[in-house]
Amino acid sequence: MSFSDRPISGPANPSAVDLVIRREGRESVGVATFDRRFESSPGRVHGGITASVFDDVMGYVNVIEGVAAYTYELTVRYLAGMPLAEPVVVRARMDHCDWDRRRSTVTAEATLADGTVAADARASFALVPRERFGL
Repeated sequence: MSFSDRPISGPANPSAVDLVIRREGRESVGVATFDRRFESSPGRVHGGITASVFDDVMGYVNVIEGVAAYTYELTVRYLAGMPLAEPVVVRARMDHCDWDRRRSTVTAEATLADGTVAADARASFALVPRERFGL
């Protein structure tokens, strides 16, 4: 389930990032293009926006895997400047799902057009039994 007015990737939200998320097999792939609203230092995207995009793309992996979850912990490593006005591909996959501990682990990377990995991330999600959502 998704909502069109989501703060980061909602197509009906005028302040959202230009981010389209799709499924490729068991991975979620987001393509983001950042405009000046998200600028921090000249020509670079603010780290908090980068983290928010990771959170959205990584959260979609849980949907692909058929589990309901909330972000429990998110760690981002900033490896290169995230540019404005250039497409960035964020690719995420589930590495582990443990219903006994009610946690899933998802990893992702953000790659620039020239192949540079600008950032990578690891997240732990708290799994929620679907019946708690009435699903």
